[in-house]
Amino acid sequence: LSQAVFESIRAERIPFVLLMDKSKGTQYAGAKKELMTFLEQHILSGVQEVNKAYMVTLLVRHFFDSIVEIAKAYQDDDWALTNITILMQYHMSGMKSLY
Repeated sequence: LSQAVFESIRAERIPFVLLMDKSKGTQYAGAKKELMTFLEQHILSGVQEVNKAYMVTLLVRHFFDSIVEIAKAYQDDDWALTNITILMQYHMSGMKSLY
């Protein structure tokens, strides 16, 4: 998963940052929210307890914001892949506790 996210960002980093962080007032302004909602629904489909829904929303928001920040601060391929991998490990470990 880390490699897939990294490859996507590496291939289209500037358009990704523009879409996720700088699209206010454009026809693409809702793209980030749509992706976050899709991921939230995917995660919630496996979560048994309804009272965890708000936490899932916060975690998804944090995940997306972190990916965008890594893309914005991109130094080189090794740096980006390392940071994306750490973020993925962190989030996947935390997500396990929701299931």
